[in-house]
Amino acid sequence: MPYPWPWEALAGDVSSWPPEKVMPKHFATLDGIKRAATKLKRASGVSHNAALEQVARDAGFADYHAATIRFATPKTPRQRRQYPVTIYEFWSDRERGERGNESRTFMIDKPLSDLVKPHQLSGYLGGCSLASGNEIIGYGRSHSLEQARFEICRIARTLQFMAATGLKPSRGGRCYPKGSWDNRPPGADHDQGWYHPKTRSFVLSEEPYPGRFTSNAENRRAWAKRHGRKTVRIRWGGIYGHGTEFYLTGQVKGGVNVSALARRLAALAPAYTEADWPGADLPNTGTRPQPIVAPPASAHEAALAPVEYIEMSPELAAALKHQRDLDIAEAGPQAPEPSIDHRGVRVESRYSIAHELETMSAAVDAMPDLVRARLESIWCDSKACAFYTVEVKPGRWIEGIEHLIRDAVRAVTDGFNGLIVRDGEHEVWFDPEWEGDDYDCSAEA
Repeated sequence: MPYPWPWEALAGDVSSWPPEKVMPKHFATLDGIKRAATKLKRASGVSHNAALEQVARDAGFADYHAATIRFATPKTPRQRRQYPVTIYEFWSDRERGERGNESRTFMIDKPLSDLVKPHQLSGYLGGCSLASGNEIIGYGRSHSLEQARFEICRIARTLQFMAATGLKPSRGGRCYPKGSWDNRPPGADHDQGWYHPKTRSFVLSEEPYPGRFTSNAENRRAWAKRHGRKTVRIRWGGIYGHGTEFYLTGQVKGGVNVSALARRLAALAPAYTEADWPGADLPNTGTRPQPIVAPPASAHEAALAPVEYIEMSPELAAALKHQRDLDIAEAGPQAPEPSIDHRGVRVESRYSIAHELETMSAAVDAMPDLVRARLESIWCDSKACAFYTVEVKPGRWIEGIEHLIRDAVRAVTDGFNGLIVRDGEHEVWFDPEWEGDDYDCSAEA
């Protein structure tokens, strides 16, 4: 009689298991194999590597390496319908005696005419003007070609942000409690007001330099409680640039759900930057497109160049959503917030799973004070199951900090599928480690 699938049947020497007696099991991704191996290891006590090999064989592969090759095969990415937006910026370099008009076309999830109207050109779009259905003229104050490209990308990031959140720039101070600048949050920097048409509420964005928000954490909590506000950290590139952090603050009652906006932005494509600027510069004619007062309502339809796209079928969309719901359900109950601030360290996970946040908070507690004070964040990839990324604050890296962090993670868990410790200059990867694995620590000496 063939062995059943439950892992209890696999206890002992898995190498002696006859492959023909195992019912094939289908896995859609390599992460599925990893999760199944984790369950097998915990249920049977075999090493993690042996569990990976066994699950891979049960799935019809020669070994785990063959499975990694199979799932590494690139698939055709799903293409969404996007709209081209061309941004122009005039620049003048007096020291070099040069000037020009730089431009770049970006693909945005919504037509420009749907995103912003002439009367909404404020905040990060202040000083801009609309030139046609899909063209926008920048500030025109750049003193070099490099700055022009930076300003163009900042405008593009603003449009990305607006398309994802549905927020519109706001000139007034109603983003502050009682509409007063005197009620500005402690430590706020590069703050901008936004209006949410659906909820008719206001949102405040802040982009302080690293450390500024954390140093004002206690005052911020008191301010939020006093004014009924909620602040979330955004895991996206941000708008302002220059290495700043990104936060959104909204009303707790009657306002837009800023946590939902944070999740939406976390799933957004990377923010546009001037790195790897495509194409060649425009001729230095110094001319600019002529702005118009307001484009016709359907101008973008006539001005758009053909964009090839593939519509996802409702069946496929429903299947993918169902699979994601299953992944989240399998990972465990979700926490009410997408992230928490634990002892000055931001703790987050892909699916906001409560037990993952608790585990990472315990790891923070297990770290020496000199390590904890140097950490920016810990993130768990719920999809890959127990895969952690630890960010060290810029300029705070010390020799051996990666091993102290790994030891803390080991102390509060029975292992991990991967661990990355990094900052702007360093990045250290640790391969999967689980209790019972044959691991030689002397190899690190």
